[in-house]
Amino acid sequence: MPRARGNKAQVPELYDLEKDRQEKDNIASQHPEIVKAMRAELLEWQESVERSLTGADY
Repeated sequence: MPRARGNKAQVPELYDLEKDRQEKDNIASQHPEIVKAMRAELLEWQESVERSLTGADY
């Protein structure tokens, strides 16, 4: 998930690495349900890391 920069919105990227090893064809718009699920998992992981860094989960 790329970070937003300046006025540019955050645009998700999703690639079929078996068919597109060079990551040229962003298929995120064709699979919004996968993007949504992966984003939720990423945010959950990031929150877990933050809790660990601050000692909140010990």
